[in-house]
Amino acid sequence: WFRDTERAERFSALAIAFGYALNAHCLLGTLANPKSHIGKYEHVDAKLAAEIKPLIGEKATEEVLKAPHRPVEVCRLLTRCLAEESLTPQIRARIDENIAFYSDFGGMCDRIQKTPMPL
Repeated sequence: WFRDTERAERFSALAIAFGYALNAHCLLGTLANPKSHIGKYEHVDAKLAAEIKPLIGEKATEEVLKAPHRPVEVCRLLTRCLAEESLTPQIRARIDENIAFYSDFGGMCDRIQKTPMPL
């Protein structure tokens, strides 16, 4: 679908980075002390940066880390990458739909986090 292989690789890397960003977002939202889940890293941000920087580069990593909601920021970067590619309207609509699913999954995780657990 992508004619530019470099852009296709970037899009794929951003799609992978979404999973890491969602994981970091959930760790920050649920755990009082996420240290046991981040291993050698000092903070969840350091772990996220180490995971996504090789994938999406330093500039995009900084954008993600500055964002208040990192998964949404990755979706924004995916949308921006998609806008730079000339695709048929049908393919663009399908890919946009999948980016929206990513955003929806992030919202589902937020709702699960905020749901009180019955004791």
